[in-house]
Amino acid sequence: MLHLHRTACLGRTVIRMNFLTIVLFASTALADDAGEKLMGTWQVEGSNPPETWTLVRKGDVQTIVRTEAGNVTLNLKCKLTLAACRGIDSGRPAKVTMYASGSALVHWELQNTNLIIRRFALDGQALTIEARDVTGQGKSRALRLIRRFQAAAKP
Repeated sequence: MLHLHRTACLGRTVIRMNFLTIVLFASTALADDAGEKLMGTWQVEGSNPPETWTLVRKGDVQTIVRTEAGNVTLNLKCKLTLAACRGIDSGRPAKVTMYASGSALVHWELQNTNLIIRRFALDGQALTIEARDVTGQGKSRALRLIRRFQAAAKP
């Protein structure tokens, strides 16, 4: 079970996460064929202007790029080892952790004290992205995406 604690520290809210919980859930590796099926460029159904998500994996490094109306609004590149990395979301810096959970890809994004968890999984031939704002407004959002381009096949 995920434990989040809010602690006052010099007038700021500090979030401490129980990463042991994350490690336990992440112990299941993303199977190569299941993970490869997530890779490619996907477009949100009915989005106008177009919103696309591109997922690329090279070795243990996962890259996620979101483009809205032709502008890159999310650019993340991390190892799938639970190591924290830095990325950009809507022009603001973010700390990110990515890991595999069965056939899904999970990414945690922390901007200041706001924690967003996104889960990428296949739903038939579509990609579903479930996003939960854990510490902010508590909003959840689910996107359904259709494939625009398949990831290049490995030689």
